[in-house]
Amino acid sequence: MTRSLPFEARAPAFGVRIGVEAGKIRVQAADSGGRGFPHAALLVPVHRAGNRLCMVETGPAPGPDQMEQGESLVGLYKPQSASPYVFDVPLHEWPPAEQVLVLLLYVQAEGIGGLARLPRRPDLSAPTPDVFDTLPHALKAVTEAVRAARDALEADTIDDLRGGLIVGDPKKLRRSYDRQTGGRPTHIRFALASCQYPSDFLDHMPDSEHATRGPADASLLALADLLGESGAPTLLLLAGDQVYIDATAGLFDPKVTDDRFRMAYERRGQSRGVMAVMQRLDLAVETMLDDHEIRDNWANDPDPKMRSEDTDIVSGKQAYLKYQRGKTGRLPAHLWRNFTHDGIPFFLSDTRTEREGRTASNWNKARIMGPKQFDKLCKWLTRPEYAELPKFVLTPSAILPRRREVAEDPSCALHSDAWDGYPRSVHALLKFVCDEEITRIVFLSGDEHLSSLVTARVTNCITGKQCILHSVHSSGLYAPYPFANGVADNFQADETFFFPDLASGPYRCEVQTSFAPGDGFALLTAAHHPSGWRLNVDFHNACGLKVDGSFIRELG
Repeated sequence: MTRSLPFEARAPAFGVRIGVEAGKIRVQAADSGGRGFPHAALLVPVHRAGNRLCMVETGPAPGPDQMEQGESLVGLYKPQSASPYVFDVPLHEWPPAEQVLVLLLYVQAEGIGGLARLPRRPDLSAPTPDVFDTLPHALKAVTEAVRAARDALEADTIDDLRGGLIVGDPKKLRRSYDRQTGGRPTHIRFALASCQYPSDFLDHMPDSEHATRGPADASLLALADLLGESGAPTLLLLAGDQVYIDATAGLFDPKVTDDRFRMAYERRGQSRGVMAVMQRLDLAVETMLDDHEIRDNWANDPDPKMRSEDTDIVSGKQAYLKYQRGKTGRLPAHLWRNFTHDGIPFFLSDTRTEREGRTASNWNKARIMGPKQFDKLCKWLTRPEYAELPKFVLTPSAILPRRREVAEDPSCALHSDAWDGYPRSVHALLKFVCDEEITRIVFLSGDEHLSSLVTARVTNCITGKQCILHSVHSSGLYAPYPFANGVADNFQADETFFFPDLASGPYRCEVQTSFAPGDGFALLTAAHHPSGWRLNVDFHNACGLKVDGSFIRELG
């Protein structure tokens, strides 16, 4: 008779990500490869009791892959891919509890892997359990799985289990494509952030529940403090550089391509701040990648031979889709996309992977995004159903303000990584929104490690048509190196510049910029008032609202 060790349930070492699509919740559980592939993933409804988690003892009738142990309900699901282990839960099967613990089920030999706790002694008379085998072994295996979950809750504290804890009332489940029912939308509140540099042994926050907040986690933990409160943001937009593949500029970075990307994302998943924000049902999270998900200032090389040999872009896009959007397999045709949240439209543009290589001979013609994406963005901006609504465009690279050196000498565009480094693209976009007189448009960006709010008026000097646009730029969540951070003096904050157009120009662009230095995130609220839409922009840091960090703009 085959004999085996009992099941052991462990919280994912590198955290959990959740997303909602097509009537199901997709769960990603990232764990180290030392224990092998898990037999199953468990969903355990729990509640806090001091520094422990206890199993909730009531629940609805179990689904086809669920079984009750007494009155406890534990859901079992089979992972669909290698780490991060992905499994889908139908919405109606999600436990009706405000805290749900994800555990991964392993068979672990005693004393192997440097375990913090040893597994139970095996029942040598029992057959090898297989969660998804046929009866009667399946019944025995599920019973063993429930027992393993109870063992984990008895032996492990919240510090051990935090990586698997999902928080939030399932009745308030958020998804980015939610629309308000009945009437037109009147209010939205969301957060904007970017640039999370990884911690090291000097600024890493310990696992202890009451540990002092480390600087690398402070901004995200401050955002987490706002969640769950009345009027909390229901959407988080991450504008890029969620990981730094090149964190040590190649000095200590892994040399194996797969490890470079995997280890960066796993390191991010261990962050206390990331766990506190990402593992929530009441917050939808949408992301776009920028250069550091690939490598510093990545752009298509102008040499076709070099482009064909560049494997970083493929690996970077695959890792981004896998770890940040829960997608595996064949790469999609493009990364840009649009959605609505609480009835308000958003367009997430890709200003990194489609940009053209630049040289001294083509800097004034190169594009920051492909023509198909640009065309889709323009059509999206002119949709009739969005005419009276605020429209938010996430573009990881900032549109405005321009860098001071570019403002003084346009040929310095080669030195800029933002939109002003691609004058053909930025002029085409400003021309379009002006000629179409687009209203209530707000651009959102990151990358410069400096918070700023721009209000710009673009005017066609021939026809007199105008457009007023706003651009909100979030500073880095954690950007510890001053030499890599933008400062206000790098930019032409207040200026008027002209750009030509042989067919319909010239155009005048008047720019006014306010800055809010330091790490943190932006909190944006758009609300409809009797006079029209109003935008509130509040720049926060780890201590709360920044000094002089609150702004109001009328959107009309």
